[in-house]
Parts: sequence; C-alpha cells; structure tokens
Amino acid sequence: MPDAAEQSPSLPMSAAVLRRLAEAADGYRTGETVYFVMSVAPPHEVIGTHPDASSAAAEAARATKEYGGEQRFAVSPPCTTPPDHPRTGEVLSVSIRVRTPGGEEQITIEPRTHDALFWSLAAVDKFVIPYYALIHGVAEAARLRLRLEAQLLQRGVVVVPHKLWTQLL
Repeated sequence: MPDAAEQSPSLPMSAAVLRRLAEAADGYRTGETVYFVMSVAPPHEVIGTHPDASSAAAEAARATKEYGGEQRFAVSPPCTTPPDHPRTGEVLSVSIRVRTPGGEEQITIEPRTHDALFWSLAAVDKFVIPYYALIHGVAEAARLRLRLEAQLLQRGVVVVPHKLWTQLL
C-alpha cells in the first residue's frame, strides 16, 4: 500500500516551482530538512512546512479537500533549509510610541515573532508589495496592501509578523 506521501499529487519541477521552493526554504532558515506543502498551480503558494513527508501529505490532502478539488496541493521533495547565521547579540524587545485617534499608545514588539516595522505606505509599497506580488500574484498583493494601509491609518505603524502571508492574506 502506498504511503501518504505517494498519494499526494506530483509537483511539477518547473522553474517557477523551484524558485518558490528556494524562497520558502530561505525564509524558513532552521538548517533542518523539511517538506513544503504548496499549490500545484501558479503562483505555487506554500501553505505549510513539515518535518516529515507523511504529515505534509496529510495537510496537502486536507487542503485539496477544503478547496473542493478546485485547487490541488502537493508535497515538495525534501528541502534542507539554510541555517540562520549565529549571532552574539540578540534583540530582546522593541517599543515604540504612536499617536492614534484615541491618543498616544505604547506598542511593544516581540522580535522573535515579528520581522519589520513600517510607518509609511511608501515604504510598504517599496519593500513589501513587490515581493508579495511576485510570490502570490498582483491580486493577493493588492489585498494585502489594503489591509496594511488600514493598519497604518489606524495605528500609525505596520508591524510585520513572521510568515506575513499566512497571517494577513
């Protein structure tokens, strides 16, 4: 009987898939071997990362069923992600003060769960939107821009979590 990984649809190894896998592996940075669950069709959205093929195949099957078969998901070949560079220093906390319609507010950002801060839409347009347009397509990037613009208007700052696309799209 084939295992769960063998039942997953095959992932075509096109240049677009390889680029997307490289992006995902680069963003993961644990130094471990992982299996990515990604859509078979462009833009090959990565929806999960697993340490073994069977748990990845289970997620691919669940996601394909969730989409009613309209979008299929597959498991990547094993990818060894690059390790993040060791550091001697560590950011423990970041605090900023913002003025909102409700008054001043102190925001503390946890550096282990957030990557970036933006306090202008111009910076979001320059650094965030082109990347997401490339990876997820123009329509998804436009949706993301609207959500980030709303956060910027409300709080005066955009706080970008790790794995932004899974939390904001």
